[in-house]
Amino acid sequence: MPYSFTEYKNEFRDHLIQNLAPNSMILDVGPGAGVYADVLRGTEFTIDCVEIWEPYVYEFDLHSKYRKVHVTNVMNFDNKL
Repeated sequence: MPYSFTEYKNEFRDHLIQNLAPNSMILDVGPGAGVYADVLRGTEFTIDCVEIWEPYVYEFDLHSKYRKVHVTNVMNFDNKL
């Protein structure tokens, strides 16, 4: 399922803005359609993602939403990349 519920997206965004430094790095695990990248667009956060289902990368153009897109199982993800 590439989309998440629409409730509380603005509250989520506001919480991150209030509690993280502007230049913080965020890793979106299982971004699907990239909804959280859309929600955080315009912030100063650096956002990467880990997506296991490669077709979503192209179907939802994740390369245009995230700084880096890692296609792998998060259990195998090397967070030092």
